[in-house]
Amino acid sequence: MGDSPWLMTFELWFKELHPEIPVRSAEAVLRLTAEGGTVPFIARYRKEQTGNLDEVGIARSIEAKERWDQTLKRQAFIVEEIERQKKLTPELKEKR
Repeated sequence: MGDSPWLMTFELWFKELHPEIPVRSAEAVLRLTAEGGTVPFIARYRKEQTGNLDEVGIARSIEAKERWDQTLKRQAFIVEEIERQKKLTPELKEKR
């Protein structure tokens, strides 16, 4: 993808979207969720791992990751469509 100044990572995007939630806490929530943890379980029994996030912060972290994943899927679909139409220029490809 190159060194485009427009390149966004989940961490940077999350910081902009939820500056009140530390990225490390959100990463812990996502890891615990992937292991099968539910919002109430994580809020009650994994406070030390999430930096004491409450249920709202935990839910926001999960929702943000879902939105991020949907955005990446949509971006990939759009790029595939542009490629299929043979209109994907090298400059445009570099900026994705």
